[in-house]
Amino acid sequence: MVTVGIQHREYSVVNKNSLSLYYQSWESDARASTKTAHIVHGLGDHTGCYEELAHFLVSRDFKVYGLDLHGFGRSEGKRGHVVCIADHISDLKLLHTIMQQKNDLSQNNLIYGQSFGGLLALAYLQKYPDDYTHAVISAPALNPAQNVNPLLLSLSRMCNSILPSLPFQNRIKTEQLTEDTDAQDAYRDDPYVHQTITPRLFTEMIRLSKSIRENIRHFKKDLHILLIHGEADEVTNHRDTLSFYEQITVIGKKMEIVQGMKHDPITYRGGETVYELLSDWFGSVGM
Repeated sequence: MVTVGIQHREYSVVNKNSLSLYYQSWESDARASTKTAHIVHGLGDHTGCYEELAHFLVSRDFKVYGLDLHGFGRSEGKRGHVVCIADHISDLKLLHTIMQQKNDLSQNNLIYGQSFGGLLALAYLQKYPDDYTHAVISAPALNPAQNVNPLLLSLSRMCNSILPSLPFQNRIKTEQLTEDTDAQDAYRDDPYVHQTITPRLFTEMIRLSKSIRENIRHFKKDLHILLIHGEADEVTNHRDTLSFYEQITVIGKKMEIVQGMKHDPITYRGGETVYELLSDWFGSVGM
């Protein structure tokens, strides 16, 4: 990915819970951006993991923003914990407001969510349907309780009542994210990545996924949405995403199941790359 000519800036902002949040932006220093993109990171990672994606989007004339949710990356907050998942939606709304204040929003605005970030992005699009015209949702966590041992599930529910902030390992292995060994090593060595989740966050994810399905008709009808999921993903299941795709009632929808791809699309290099899929989709929707 070519990185020459990209202007990168870092910022901080205080959210409604008085926590300092880290966010960053990328844009071309050679030409004006005509579109805006907002990247929503996954569970345990942070926006710095998406720099290559940001550079790709800049090459497509986007100005790109990403915010580390509280409890993740370089933002404050207990690792992998939330009192109410609506607070994460508020963090995302805060960044959108900042983008608005900077006059960086255009007629074509994209939200890109990966895994946990895909779940949050979908909830955001239901709550604020006018904020983004386009969405790319990758491997969304639409069924967080899948593959969870029933005993662990019961324990999590019990702890949510009495010890909601007790930290647990999220049990996601780096080998499940990508087949790229260099990317696996980078993920393990990243000081801002953690594998912590609390009973409250896990319970809130389950609740939010249920709410999204119950309110599936609440998306704006003219939303353009691309759903991407790896066929070899063991963290989230492409069949859940396919079921969601079949039920969503927006006019501009597309689904891509990528053979051989694991959970992380950015590091996938087999066959047709995700960047080629994105380029084709951008062209088809005039973006």
